[in-house]
Amino acid sequence: MTGLKNYRVQFNQVTRFLDSYQNAANKHAFELAQIEVATTDVEIIRQRLLSLTNFVNDCICSVEVKQQSQDTSTLAVIADPHENQEVWRDLKLSTQQLIHSL
Repeated sequence: MTGLKNYRVQFNQVTRFLDSYQNAANKHAFELAQIEVATTDVEIIRQRLLSLTNFVNDCICSVEVKQQSQDTSTLAVIADPHENQEVWRDLKLSTQQLIHSL
Protein backbone atom coordinates (compact mmCIF):
# COMPACT_ATOMS: atom_id res chain seq x y z
CA MET A 1 0.00 0.00 0.00
CA THR A 2 2.91 2.38 0.64
CA GLY A 3 3.99 2.13 -3.00
CA LEU A 4 0.50 3.02 -4.22
CA LYS A 5 0.37 5.97 -1.83
CA ASN A 6 3.68 7.26 -3.25
CA TYR A 7 2.32 6.93 -6.79
CA ARG A 8 -0.77 8.89 -5.81
CA VAL A 9 1.36 11.63 -4.28
CA GLN A 10 3.51 11.78 -7.43
CA PHE A 11 0.46 11.72 -9.67
CA ASN A 12 -1.21 14.52 -7.70
CA GLN A 13 1.95 16.64 -7.94
CA VAL A 14 2.18 16.11 -11.69
CA THR A 15 -1.52 16.86 -12.13
CA ARG A 16 -1.29 20.13 -10.19
CA PHE A 17 1.84 21.04 -12.17
CA LEU A 18 0.17 20.45 -15.54
CA ASP A 19 -3.09 22.13 -14.44
CA SER A 20 -1.13 25.26 -13.55
CA TYR A 21 0.29 25.33 -17.05
CA GLN A 22 -3.10 24.76 -18.70
CA ASN A 23 -4.65 27.60 -16.67
CA ALA A 24 -1.81 30.05 -17.28
CA ALA A 25 -2.58 33.01 -19.51
CA ASN A 26 1.05 33.27 -20.63
CA LYS A 27 2.12 29.84 -21.88
CA HIS A 28 5.78 30.85 -21.98
CA ALA A 29 6.11 31.39 -18.26
CA PHE A 30 3.69 30.73 -15.44
CA GLU A 31 3.56 30.60 -11.67
CA LEU A 32 4.09 27.06 -10.49
CA ALA A 33 3.77 27.70 -6.74
CA GLN A 34 3.75 30.32 -4.00
CA ILE A 35 5.63 29.74 -0.77
CA GLU A 36 5.41 31.88 2.35
CA VAL A 37 8.71 32.22 4.23
CA ALA A 38 10.26 34.36 6.93
CA THR A 39 11.59 37.56 5.34
CA THR A 40 15.02 36.90 6.85
CA ASP A 41 15.18 33.54 5.01
CA VAL A 42 14.13 34.74 1.54
CA GLU A 43 17.52 34.40 -0.14
CA ILE A 44 18.36 31.04 1.47
CA ILE A 45 15.00 29.52 0.48
CA ARG A 46 15.21 31.07 -3.00
CA GLN A 47 18.62 29.45 -3.58
CA ARG A 48 17.36 26.10 -2.26
CA LEU A 49 14.41 26.18 -4.63
CA LEU A 50 16.66 26.97 -7.58
CA SER A 51 18.97 24.08 -6.71
CA LEU A 52 16.32 21.36 -6.33
CA THR A 53 17.23 18.14 -8.11
CA ASN A 54 14.03 16.60 -9.45
CA PHE A 55 12.03 16.61 -12.67
CA VAL A 56 10.55 20.04 -11.93
CA ASN A 57 13.93 21.71 -11.40
CA ASP A 58 14.87 22.01 -15.05
CA CYS A 59 11.57 23.73 -15.79
CA ILE A 60 12.00 26.37 -13.08
CA CYS A 61 13.39 29.56 -14.59
CA SER A 62 13.13 31.89 -11.58
CA VAL A 63 12.01 32.38 -8.00
CA GLU A 64 10.69 35.88 -7.37
CA VAL A 65 9.55 37.77 -4.29
CA LYS A 66 5.86 38.41 -4.89
CA GLN A 67 4.93 40.07 -1.58
CA GLN A 68 7.06 41.16 1.33
CA SER A 69 6.41 42.49 4.81
CA GLN A 70 8.68 42.95 7.78
CA ASP A 71 8.05 39.38 9.00
CA THR A 72 7.03 37.26 6.01
CA SER A 73 7.56 37.12 2.27
CA THR A 74 5.82 35.19 -0.48
CA LEU A 75 8.04 33.62 -3.11
CA ALA A 76 6.63 32.76 -6.54
CA VAL A 77 8.24 29.85 -8.37
CA ILE A 78 8.13 30.53 -12.13
CA ALA A 79 8.39 27.80 -14.76
CA ASP A 80 8.93 28.18 -18.50
CA PRO A 81 8.25 25.09 -20.62
CA HIS A 82 9.44 26.77 -23.82
CA GLU A 83 12.92 27.23 -22.38
CA ASN A 84 13.03 23.56 -21.41
CA GLN A 85 11.06 21.61 -23.99
CA GLU A 86 13.03 18.36 -23.55
CA VAL A 87 12.29 18.29 -19.83
CA TRP A 88 8.59 18.85 -20.48
CA ARG A 89 8.59 16.00 -23.02
CA ASP A 90 10.19 13.76 -20.37
CA LEU A 91 7.60 14.93 -17.82
CA LYS A 92 4.80 14.00 -20.21
CA LEU A 93 6.30 10.54 -20.80
CA SER A 94 6.85 9.87 -17.09
CA THR A 95 3.27 10.99 -16.38
CA GLN A 96 1.93 8.60 -19.00
CA GLN A 97 4.03 5.75 -17.58
CA LEU A 98 2.79 6.55 -14.08
CA ILE A 99 -0.84 6.49 -15.23
CA HIS A 100 -0.37 3.15 -17.00
CA SER A 101 1.31 1.62 -13.93
CA LEU A 102 -1.65 2.39 -11.61
